[in-house]
Amino acid sequence: MTEVDFYILSSDETDKQLAFVSRLCQKAINNGLRVLIAANDEAQLQSVAQYLTHERPESYLPWRHSDATDRGEPIALDCKGECGNHKDVLINLCAQLPEYFSRFSRMAEVVIQTDTVLAHTRQHWSFLGERGYPIRHHKMGRG
Repeated sequence: MTEVDFYILSSDETDKQLAFVSRLCQKAINNGLRVLIAANDEAQLQSVAQYLTHERPESYLPWRHSDATDRGEPIALDCKGECGNHKDVLINLCAQLPEYFSRFSRMAEVVIQTDTVLAHTRQHWSFLGERGYPIRHHKMGRG
């Protein structure tokens, strides 16, 4: 069963959310895991891609689009509902839970303090809790 972690940031800034996503990716890669980041739409996907590519030039995080040829990149980005052969870690940034979330060993949601994100987080928490998924939450202070 998928283990779920909610990382609650005290910030309402998208940049803080993306920085935290980047750190989660680095940690997963360091542990030999592959990551799929699910985005709401192409615009959010592009923001994630730019952040992974340019946030810390000294530690580039290799990624690809989920529908592109897999050349061994540890991170895939998706906004079309395609998870390819990933099954280790899903980082969900979507308003809805992706249909494929349960095929992953772990799922993380990085929560910022905006009304929209908080509303989706409550829905996801309720849905997952009612179905018995193991949920952990982590208050992260300043994102």
